[in-house]
Amino acid sequence: MRLIFCGILFFSINSLLFSQSIVVSFVGTGKAKKIDSVKVINFDAKHIHKFVNVNEIVLEQGQSREKKINENARKIFLNQNNVLKYKKGQLLFIEAFSSNMATVVPLVPRKDTMIEFYFDECIDAEGNSYAIMKVCDILWMVDNLRVTKTNDNKIIKYGKGNWHLNEPLFREVFDLEKYSKFYGLLYNWYAATSDILPKGWKLPSIEDWNKFEKCTMFGKNAVGNRLKELRFIPAGYCDVSGEFMATGEKGYWWLSDEYDDAKAWYFMLNNQDASVGLNFCDKKHGFSVRGVKYLK
Repeated sequence: MRLIFCGILFFSINSLLFSQSIVVSFVGTGKAKKIDSVKVINFDAKHIHKFVNVNEIVLEQGQSREKKINENARKIFLNQNNVLKYKKGQLLFIEAFSSNMATVVPLVPRKDTMIEFYFDECIDAEGNSYAIMKVCDILWMVDNLRVTKTNDNKIIKYGKGNWHLNEPLFREVFDLEKYSKFYGLLYNWYAATSDILPKGWKLPSIEDWNKFEKCTMFGKNAVGNRLKELRFIPAGYCDVSGEFMATGEKGYWWLSDEYDDAKAWYFMLNNQDASVGLNFCDKKHGFSVRGVKYLK
């Protein structure tokens, strides 16, 4: 059973590899004020598709615990002080958990800071729970969707062998189940708009995308870098012929708007240079899906 932390939570990371330090504290808001545990993820944002090759550190029951994922990953250690030691320019994902809710805040450490975690439920029809992130007045899912039925329990067909159909279909990346946890599933537009997102969440529209751009700080590749902070993992896509393309290099996410009867809008992130694009294509492409939710 996990220990519940009330109010502010303090932690520290110590490593001889890091030369700078700040004091960091946490507080929970939204649908939960109590924080069960905190996970710190350290990796180079330029290689976000190698997310599985990093160390995850979890603060749980008031004690430190390191989960080793890759022999070559940077080692980080957590203890009970409130000092975060880091390497200049390093991007950390600070993920907090409360019951079945998880929320993420990206942090490039610079000065002593208080981090506010906004909690909200994001659970699909199969019980999968997704981490979220607050961006201005909108909540965004931080994980790609991986559900295979709608909220009224209608099964979405697996698309291998019948990808040409104009009906809701999904595919696993390379048709291998082992990639689903990391990349999520790829859906055609008919599936993406079939009430598959967690209740209370919706497929983003062009208007939502424009609000996201306005909310993002100005600067070179600012929107693309913000998408990286949102862990927009590039799962690539499945084209209309059923071939998988650009996995680990580019990500494509459906928007709710139609261009015409056969085409719909999507946005794209090139992970290599943080460039982004807004375009339309045949609805029978297989893209990733994320949801948004407006704060009232």
